[in-house]
Amino acid sequence: MGVWPSIAALAVAMVALPATAMAQNWHSAYTDLDLERCTIVQQASLSTDFACAGWDDFPVLVRYGEHRVFVSYGSDARDEMVWQQSVPSINQTGETLEWLFADGQRPVATILRYFIDRSEIGGPDEQVLVVTKIERGNTCHLAYIDARRNTEANQMAREAARDLVPGWDCETMPARSVGIMGVTGFSQAR
Repeated sequence: MGVWPSIAALAVAMVALPATAMAQNWHSAYTDLDLERCTIVQQASLSTDFACAGWDDFPVLVRYGEHRVFVSYGSDARDEMVWQQSVPSINQTGETLEWLFADGQRPVATILRYFIDRSEIGGPDEQVLVVTKIERGNTCHLAYIDARRNTEANQMAREAARDLVPGWDCETMPARSVGIMGVTGFSQAR
């Protein structure tokens, strides 16, 4: 009789685990992404890298290139997959970073607005919210939300983070579009 109650308790605990993950107390904090308050750490002919202080001085690395912006996080920011990720076309970022937390003091994701210049193709400028997972060695874009075509884009980005961050593997899982995606160059909504 001693073995079966242990197995039953283990089975109940395993079933309850996903519910516990879903019940996490997610919350947000906001910081400015003001490059004038950042430090230039590297300059090349077509780009400048800035070291910025994010939430609670969490490291943020920003590369402003000739046409694109790249943003990474953490002490090993240059080694993270996200350091190679941007959005299609000529772009720049917004000035506010939303940091997402799940029952802890360390951020698990960010939401950052990118402004996409479509003048080269004669189209209107676009806005995309980029959800980035933050985990040492596993930091990458995981979701894109068209901020002009989805009226609840900010809430959709938060929900995408809550749904996708747990268990997301940057090496094997490509970032996905969420909701209506009218901006070209992104995968279809899933």
